[in-house]
Parts: sequence; structure tokens; C-alpha cells
Amino acid sequence: MQGNSYYERKDFYMALSLYQQAHEKHPTNVVYLNNIAATYMSLADYQKCIETCLQAEKVGRENRAPYKDIATALQRLGKAYAKLEDFENAIAVLNKALVEQRDPETLKLLRATEKQLQDKQVQSYINPELSIKAKEEGNELFKQKKYSLAVERYTEAIKRDPSNHVLYTNRSMAYLKLKAYSEALKDCDKCIELNPKFIKAYLKKGAVYFETKQFQKCFEVYSQALEIDPNNAEVMEEMRKTDEKISTQGVDIEQVKQNFEKDPELQKLLQDPGIQQVLAAIKNKQPYQQYLQDPKIKEGLMKLAAAGLIRVGGQPY
Repeated sequence: MQGNSYYERKDFYMALSLYQQAHEKHPTNVVYLNNIAATYMSLADYQKCIETCLQAEKVGRENRAPYKDIATALQRLGKAYAKLEDFENAIAVLNKALVEQRDPETLKLLRATEKQLQDKQVQSYINPELSIKAKEEGNELFKQKKYSLAVERYTEAIKRDPSNHVLYTNRSMAYLKLKAYSEALKDCDKCIELNPKFIKAYLKKGAVYFETKQFQKCFEVYSQALEIDPNNAEVMEEMRKTDEKISTQGVDIEQVKQNFEKDPELQKLLQDPGIQQVLAAIKNKQPYQQYLQDPKIKEGLMKLAAAGLIRVGGQPY
């Protein structure tokens, strides 16, 4: 077809003229209408594309056109609606196209359009002022120990302003009170993703690990915080409390042994020359503090301490 040759060369106006001539000669042939619609799409004349697709569907059904041709018209119709950000109509039409023909490209377009609609709805809901109001309501409910209701208000605040990192740490603490540890950790991680230097997020994440007795992870999180703010007194105090908790609750030797056997990282740490020097110095009652100036050695010792193998600072249990 001569029109296709011009279309491939992106001479859309000449292609359109030829397709229209062909349609006038064969008004019941849906293929020509689909070609006309494709040309309008390429010219970014989405309204004309919509009108032509609707005509193609009507002519196709009246003349029992192949399902494939009707599906093509509906797919292009959905794409045109999406270009005009009429996502609701686009989704409805694309679902109709899939009834005519289960085409992977149509399904992919449907999923992308559903995502666009979701994003549009999220964006239209954003309102920082209402977010602050919901946050304050959540804070008040938290003070009243109404943690489930606090979560609801914090969630509303996040929907109203999802870029505000502080809101996630607020909700994480409400989740922690409800013992919803997985959700609390997710919120801490989201906060850190939005603001990697927000120390309170690391403190709250450490609090979740402390509550669940994952002390090794406590030290790991606090170490990350100290990389950002090496002299943060609150972080160092939480590390001290974690070490104190480990020492006061005692150590289950059998459990420590099992943890060690299952953890290649701990086994590797004990074989590290720097760590071995520190442990040898401790065993021989020699000074070892100079080794702790190395952040890598210090972090390794903290992991070993959290696993119950040594005390923080190198003292054995």
C-alpha cells in the first residue's frame, strides 16, 4: 500500500491523504480506518484519533471484521485516551481490547495506564498542610497510647505528603508499640531512603531490633549512624544500653555456638588478623585500645559482641 510507504518515511500528511482515499473507496474495511487513526496518533492529534477509532469499532462490528482489527482499534483508542490523561476511559477501553484479543502489548499498556492513574490520584491527594494536621492528630493519639488510631493518622499524613521523611519514623514508633515489627522496620528504611543523614531514623530502627533482641543488628545500625555523626551522644548511649542488656541477660552458650556455626560472616571475622590481634591482647592482659581506632576492627568487634562471642570493647563474657 502506497500510504504505508509514506508513513514509514514519516510523511504523515501524505500517508493520511492516501489512507483517507482508500477508506472512501472501501468504507467497510476497518484496516484503512485503523491506519488513519495511527497517523493521527503520530501527528499527536489525539482527539481525531479517538473519533476515528470509535468509527473503526462501529464499522468493524457492523461488518463482522476480524477480532484482531477491532482489538487494534480499541488498543489505539485506549492509547489516545491515555495521552489526554483520561486514564479511566483508557483503562476501560483497553480491557475491552483484551476481550477481543489477548495481546501482550495491550496488557502491558493497560498495566502502565493503571500505574499512571494511580500516580495521578496520589499526586492529586498531596496537601502538606493537611499532612501536618494529620501528623499532629497522630502525635496526640500516640500520647494517649491509642497506637492503632495513631497509625491511621500517620498513614493519612504520609498520603498527604509522602516525601516527608519524619512521618515514617513517627509511624514506625506506633507500629513498634503494636509489636508490628516488620512494618516498623519498613518505615525506618523508607525514612533513611528519603534522608540518609537523619539520625533519628537509625535510632528508631535500632529500637526495633533491640525490642526483638536482634542485638547484632542494633550495633550495625548504630555503627552506620556513627559514620554520619561520629560524636552523637544519643547513639553511643544506645550502644551502651544494648551492651548492658546483653551482659545482664546472660549468654546462652549453646545458642551462641549455633549462631556462630550458621553465620559465615562471624567465622570470617574471627579469622581476621586485626581481630585476632585484639583478642590476643585481651587474653594476655595487654593494651588493645589502639586497635579500636580502626573503624573496620571496631565494627567487627561490635558484631562479635552482639553475637555473644565477646563484650563490646573486646572484653570476653
